[in-house]
Amino acid sequence: MRIILSTGCFHLMQFIRPLFVYPLIFMVFCQWTVPAVWATELTYATAIDKAGRQRMLTQRIVKSYVQVGLSANTRLSRQQLEESVTLFESQLSELKEFSPDKEIGNALEQVEMLWPPFKKAATTVPDKSGAAHLNQMDEVLLQACETVVSLLEDASGDSGYGRLVNISGRQRMLSQRIGMLYMLFSAGLGKPSMQNEMERLKHEFRGALDTLVSAPENTPVITKKLAAVAQQWVWLKSAVDMQTENYYPLIVADASEKILRLMESITDLYAGLGE
Repeated sequence: MRIILSTGCFHLMQFIRPLFVYPLIFMVFCQWTVPAVWATELTYATAIDKAGRQRMLTQRIVKSYVQVGLSANTRLSRQQLEESVTLFESQLSELKEFSPDKEIGNALEQVEMLWPPFKKAATTVPDKSGAAHLNQMDEVLLQACETVVSLLEDASGDSGYGRLVNISGRQRMLSQRIGMLYMLFSAGLGKPSMQNEMERLKHEFRGALDTLVSAPENTPVITKKLAAVAQQWVWLKSAVDMQTENYYPLIVADASEKILRLMESITDLYAGLGE
């Protein structure tokens, strides 16, 4: 069935629905949840993986927040928002404990300073002004998380698996950022600069996917999963490219999450090779 949602469907009143707090037990009913974080000793490969996931979570939090306001699969979007906030906080503690040098420690302190106001905004009742404010804070937090990933990759001294973990982990973030920007447009918060960035991100995602597909380190399992990502990417890009007077938030939400699930698995596989 073709779903066509007009911009009129995204009236401001849709942003004032209350954000209920669901018990954690509801998470088992999600289509997919971010992998649970266990208290294990990190290596450089797994630290890069987790730091890369932090980048993704900043985008997923904003995307899920706006989806709740748009009533786009509301219950699942709330669950994704809650689990993303929880996971970001727990991984931040893990990375701080692992921190191998002062420069990385300082970068993580910057993330820790930015996180509380961001978390507070993300857990308030979604509305249009809140979405705009959260997006502004997100830009600074994302850059701080990017810095941590870059420093960890440099410190690892690994130009092979560590690089693949970073590229693959960044694909997770890109899938969510593209989805986040699309949701902001759907909510009437889009700007011309966002449209330009959307085009750049689509080009970056496709280029990075080609890089991963051609990596000699790939196993048959990784190759198969990358092929599945390529199929989902066609679906996501097609929905995003149809952005004119009509918006397709349900399609974009579903496709971006499927790509995230696949890239999460692929990134973990690369991290395992690095160990």
